[in-house]
Amino acid sequence: MLEAECYQILRISERASFEEIKKAYRRSVQLYHPDVRRWDKNSGERFKRIASAYRILSDKKRQTEVEKEKRSGAFFSRFRFVPKPAVKAPAPQPPAEAGESSRAREMPTAELAVRFLGTENVFVKREVVKIMRYKKDKTALRILAKGLKDADSEVRRLAVQSMAYFKEPQVVYLIASLLTDPDIKVRYEAIASLGIHRGDRAVSILKRLTKGKSFFIREKAVAALNYSVRKFFQEGAG
Repeated sequence: MLEAECYQILRISERASFEEIKKAYRRSVQLYHPDVRRWDKNSGERFKRIASAYRILSDKKRQTEVEKEKRSGAFFSRFRFVPKPAVKAPAPQPPAEAGESSRAREMPTAELAVRFLGTENVFVKREVVKIMRYKKDKTALRILAKGLKDADSEVRRLAVQSMAYFKEPQVVYLIASLLTDPDIKVRYEAIASLGIHRGDRAVSILKRLTKGKSFFIREKAVAALNYSVRKFFQEGAG
């Protein structure tokens, strides 16, 4: 079927747009559909010719319009990446316990001790033993000594970490008591705390640990000794 014949079948001009072709096809369907013209024996054949004409012209017009869009650049603009507007990220908020920590640091040691002894909440206990490193008095040391025997391994780890900043003679023995703790993290923290303490007794224990059977314990002990020696020379140079 020729293109000129298709225009004649749909009764439209050769300059008709794609929208006009669709309207002409719908109008022809309403007029010549076999269900509408049941008395007309030729309606089926005429309807097939209408459908074929519409298919030919619609494909041709669609291709022509695409070519025009390509030449004008409008076709590719539909695939162009348009970045979404940047959403301003909310300002970072401090962790919930940060404000609590700063307030708790200002509390008297005795009040913190009551807080530690009067609760079974492990999170409160952890917070108290972290703060005790800044108190450095006898009450704080007693609370840390109790923290070393707590059932929660994280409380024990934080307690031995805070105890490293106390210089009392018995501190080394308290830290060394956790070298046999069931939790390996607590044992590692005890070794590191001996290196921070840097007392003669602490250094002696670390030297003995460097000859132990466990490779990881030896490595931690060597690292703690190196830290202790480095801090000693830094303070001497200062």
